[in-house]
Amino acid sequence: MATLWIVLCLTLLSPFVVASEYAGSESCQQCHQQAYQDWSTSHHQAAMLKATDESVQGDFNNTSFTYGKITSTFYRKGKEFWVKTDNALGQLEDFKISYTFGVFPLQQYIVDFDDGRKQVLSIIWDSRPASQGGQRWYHLYPEHESLSHGLPAQSAVDFNDPFHWTGTQFNWNTRCASCHSTGLVNKFDVKTNTFNTTWNEINVSCESCHGAGKDHIAWAHSDSQVSPQHFGFKHTISNPALWQYPNTHHRIKYRSSSNNPHQVDVCAHCHSRRQELSQWEPDRSFAEQHIPRLIEAELYYPDGQMLDEVYVYGSFMQSKMHANGVVCSDCHNPHSLALKKPGNQVCSQCHNPDVFDTVAHHHHTNDKASQCVNCHMTETTYMGVDARRDHSFRVPDPLLSHQVGSPDACTSCHTEQTPAWATKKIQAWVADLQKPPQKPEFATTFMAADQGINKDKALLNIANDGGYSAIVRASAALRLSPVQVDNDQQSIADLLNDESWMIRLGTVRSSMQLPVLQRWQLLSAHLDEPVRAVRYEIARALAGLPLYQLTKAQSDQVQMLYKEFITDSEFNSGMPDMQVILGVFSLNQQDTHSAETYFRQALTIAPDYQDALLNLADLYRATGRDDKAGDLLKLAVKEHPNAVDPHYALALWYIRQKSLPDAQVELQKAYEIQPGFRPTTLALALVMEQLNQREKAYKLVSSWLTTYGSDPQLEQLRQRLGD
Repeated sequence: MATLWIVLCLTLLSPFVVASEYAGSESCQQCHQQAYQDWSTSHHQAAMLKATDESVQGDFNNTSFTYGKITSTFYRKGKEFWVKTDNALGQLEDFKISYTFGVFPLQQYIVDFDDGRKQVLSIIWDSRPASQGGQRWYHLYPEHESLSHGLPAQSAVDFNDPFHWTGTQFNWNTRCASCHSTGLVNKFDVKTNTFNTTWNEINVSCESCHGAGKDHIAWAHSDSQVSPQHFGFKHTISNPALWQYPNTHHRIKYRSSSNNPHQVDVCAHCHSRRQELSQWEPDRSFAEQHIPRLIEAELYYPDGQMLDEVYVYGSFMQSKMHANGVVCSDCHNPHSLALKKPGNQVCSQCHNPDVFDTVAHHHHTNDKASQCVNCHMTETTYMGVDARRDHSFRVPDPLLSHQVGSPDACTSCHTEQTPAWATKKIQAWVADLQKPPQKPEFATTFMAADQGINKDKALLNIANDGGYSAIVRASAALRLSPVQVDNDQQSIADLLNDESWMIRLGTVRSSMQLPVLQRWQLLSAHLDEPVRAVRYEIARALAGLPLYQLTKAQSDQVQMLYKEFITDSEFNSGMPDMQVILGVFSLNQQDTHSAETYFRQALTIAPDYQDALLNLADLYRATGRDDKAGDLLKLAVKEHPNAVDPHYALALWYIRQKSLPDAQVELQKAYEIQPGFRPTTLALALVMEQLNQREKAYKLVSSWLTTYGSDPQLEQLRQRLGD
């Protein structure tokens, strides 16, 4: 292991951009006055600033705010800003505010700790005007459903909760820093559990997107008559629009070519839900530095609309806009971040207003209802007050939205009406169109697959359908059960050869359900995969491979993938989830000692981290220490009472302890949290059967089958219970 780490450090660490290569945003002002002026009043400029009279928006004039059992006080000491609030032990303590974090429609505040951690307060200043309900303190986790963007109301978060402001979820170093500062180097010491994070500029400056500018500045001040490539930068994100009308009707114009698709990659670094693999360098591609999350149940609705805070990229990648070459700067001023034109005019850059900005198209007469975005970009409010629009630019489908539980543009305004009413209206409007808008048919398939229902045939059709976007196809591939694809491994192999790295990524992830030797059969031809994000997943998929069965050349290739995987995972070593990923990787390699070390390190960083508790408990089970697993699982249930997995895992532990009544209690709780999850329903019914509650089990299984459709194993169980 020592040799491995030496090789790792010498050969695989990403080449950090040294601070001396940065010029600083002030150096841009002389030549780029308008761009600098736009940026200087933007949210990027105010992404993070030292706490001063100029930057602080909140009321620190001895203002009190009560949340749960804690009353916090915001006050000043001379020019400094302070808060008295609950610490990690639940006791009131005075903390100095070091930095502001964001500016509008909300502003958060950062506190420095001696171990290098910077923690973000979960009490936030609403910086909207008072007329809009702003100019007040509020808590990020409200006790009122109206502020929870459609999720169930939550009880107050206290110091025992994983989401307390002193915990890892509110740690700036690992959760926020790379997107709110420029030239960030996030140094974490695993041995001491401390940070020494540095940056070149405190906020999102010019060089966050354009890259280090020292060479550009040197060229600009030289007498050279020859312009170097990209004027001294390593790349360019300029993407001038080259448009054409495809037909004589001039209904919509399309980009005839995209000079530089790299612009979207640069924006995606921050405006996406992803795992980082290395220090951010804007000249390198997105997939060489990140692994994006696909359309997954906890993040997106089944039809691809944003559910959790996923930061736009994933929805934009689904859109026809992206497919036709539209990039971020076509709609947004990249320096001020404002829309390039007001209202529907931003859409009219491409969509002929004589056709689309008319009552004949949108069928509404008042200004608000006739705004394109209100029909085609549903809005979700995050963090209490921050309304963000979905960027998949979809056609409203009220019945589908009702079926899969996603936002519906029609009935969100016409609250007194039904989805059937809205659908009838839309069908009447489009009856005269030669080609009605395509609907995202994948939604019901994704929903069923997420409930544990086998939909592999339909998923394969979606994954192979070039009419869908790459992220939709990749998300279909992700849901495949390779063991059950009619034993047709060729279908999986074909997807692994797709030209889209995103589809290959989803397919590699789905292969992890196979035994490792079958994974090898599929993945052995892809050890030279060119995209880093996909290589990362291949390495994880092959972690349990018996290398002694390979040729030396194959073994060497696989071990290089392993080394790169460890490097990329260790980049985020301050995050408990990455420690768990490394632990599972070690466990798959039969290295239980390293696995236990990683899981314990995760719990050192975050003592209540769910995945670490569950994985360490399972490691105890696998190594003959199941008696120690129970306490970990009970702690996981205590800390995460509304999560399915802890209840389910504790129920299985009770079953192993032959305590079926206790197992039934936990399975019932898991079922109530997620009624459609098939494994919970099956386990609960089997436990009921063992406890001679056959009629109750029969009703449970019948209800599931009626609600969620056919399932062979549950059908067989119902038949047995009915005999």
